Amino acid sequence: MSKNTLSTTDLQVTSYDGYDNHSVVAFFVDPETNIQGFVSFYRMNLKYPAFGATRIWNFPTLHDGLEDSLRLAKTMMYKNAMAGTPYSGAKGVLVSGKLSPQKRKKLLIKYARFVSFLGGRFITGADVGVNIADVKLMKTVSNDYIVGVKVNPVEHTVNGLLSALDSAVFEVFGTKDLSNRTIAVQGVGKTGRLLVDRLHDKVKSIYISDINEKEIHSIPRKYKNVQAVIPEDIHKQKVDIFSPCALGGILNKKTIKSIRAQIILGTANNQLQNDDIATELHRLGIFYAPDYVVNGGGVISVIHEYENKRIFKNILNKRVLLIGKTLKRVIQYSKTHNVSMKKAADVLAERIINKYYDY
Repeated sequence: MSKNTLSTTDLQVTSYDGYDNHSVVAFFVDPETNIQGFVSFYRMNLKYPAFGATRIWNFPTLHDGLEDSLRLAKTMMYKNAMAGTPYSGAKGVLVSGKLSPQKRKKLLIKYARFVSFLGGRFITGADVGVNIADVKLMKTVSNDYIVGVKVNPVEHTVNGLLSALDSAVFEVFGTKDLSNRTIAVQGVGKTGRLLVDRLHDKVKSIYISDINEKEIHSIPRKYKNVQAVIPEDIHKQKVDIFSPCALGGILNKKTIKSIRAQIILGTANNQLQNDDIATELHRLGIFYAPDYVVNGGGVISVIHEYENKRIFKNILNKRVLLIGKTLKRVIQYSKTHNVSMKKAADVLAERIINKYYDY
């Protein structure tokens, strides 16, 4: 069996590390492009659909794509709960390399039909590898179940992150003033680039890294206090804040030995290799802001779009800025019970999940 082809007999979902009693895993196949993918659902609320964006990424194997879908579906469940919403979590993953514009268009249309086939149980939008043009195209096919056109999830993700950053910086340094602070941003794509744009005139200096050389060279030319470093060294910088804004897994046994920041807070999902890493960060005295707590602004915004015929900006902005207060609750639980920030967030999220979700 090719690494780029799976049959249903290969899908022993319960054997995957990311599997944790997920409710449903839906298998997507496009025979024309030979592209396959998954939509994983973690815990279902029968009164409400599941929210989770869709990503297109060239994973080494389809098994890696399924693993990512499973892990991120659970993350979305916890994110939606901590954002104060009644929606369960899901994640769409399409395993694909670069396609011609024509093939990409056909793939997106077929995937949108697949989303419609799921009958409203899955509401999705743009993640890594999917842009606003893609979302608009899919919405022409599956209008009721595609979101992220009337709002800018990237903008609201960063707004929520900055609210959380205020809480984190005050907790660690006793002041919200950033003028003498330094930050390293891993990944300057959608959210990472906007974060740099929003912080460059508020902090002392910023280090950035990305696999996209065009972005790496253009940003330092625009901002004098921004310096590019190679991706392998971004987490090693002597800074106050390390902000992972690329793909997950950056915090592992190897990398945390080199981290010199006092705060880790970023928009990337699944930053931790596993929960043991959170425990070790807690032991080392490094403030780790759980990703699904601080990067929830995007899903809050698309849920607002889904629930309303028009966007009420003031209401939406207030809900996003509550993320900073949510992080304070996590901080308090962590300090009171002397547990890692990840453990504290999990406990608070599971109280909500166990109360409201059916299976």
